[in-house]
Amino acid sequence: MTDARTINDVALFLGVSDAAASKVVDRLVRRKLLPRTEGHPDRREIHLSLTESSRCLLAAYDEEKNASWPRFLADIQPRTCDARLGCWTLSA
Repeated sequence: MTDARTINDVALFLGVSDAAASKVVDRLVRRKLLPRTEGHPDRREIHLSLTESSRCLLAAYDEEKNASWPRFLADIQPRTCDARLGCWTLSA
């Protein structure tokens, strides 16, 4: 079992077309963050995987994202909430 993915996997994850995902993948390949290899036996299929650098970037992103949620949520107060819209207002 491998963690390699295809362009279609990326497109489905991002909710975009295969063409749009391919453009994103091309940029990441040029930056050497995403190696691209041909599939076996079908060479038309492209397999993608993460480099050590891209894994480190993703880990740093996840840490920052997880650390920022409590700060973000601390400013939200349920003072006024429209039940139909599920709206919350920011505290003053």
